[in-house]
Amino acid sequence: MPAQALTCPRDHSGLVPQPFESIVQVDHCASCGGVFLDKGELEKIENAAAKEYANQVEDPDGGAQQACEMAKQLERKDATCPKCNTEMEKQEYGFCSEVLIDSCPGCGGIWLDHGELKEIMIFFERSKLETSSPSTKVWRFLHNLFAQKQRN
Repeated sequence: MPAQALTCPRDHSGLVPQPFESIVQVDHCASCGGVFLDKGELEKIENAAAKEYANQVEDPDGGAQQACEMAKQLERKDATCPKCNTEMEKQEYGFCSEVLIDSCPGCGGIWLDHGELKEIMIFFERSKLETSSPSTKVWRFLHNLFAQKQRN
């Protein structure tokens, strides 16, 4: 039996399967540019993310623009999951990513509006750079040192 055709939760166009960076197969809406990711696919993308977004990590105007975009998206009507027809929930991806995603509590899928996948990739890159910086390593060492002394 063939798989059920998925439709875009924004404009109800048909979603077309397409590979994303040879890592996963995403369902893409050619009309609005959004993508649907099945449960676990975003984690696969994160684990295999290349450093192609490193030059976009330090965008001085990006924070204010992202905050405005997030506020607009909070006003947007809730989406229905293309896979299981459950009402999706809006939530910020990760901690302080400033990327509002629609996640399905039913099947675990994620809907990303146009540009949000790129913003998440930049967030992944920024997080990797921050956790590998020398100052972060020093603070982690000091935290562990003082935590040990408090236990003794």
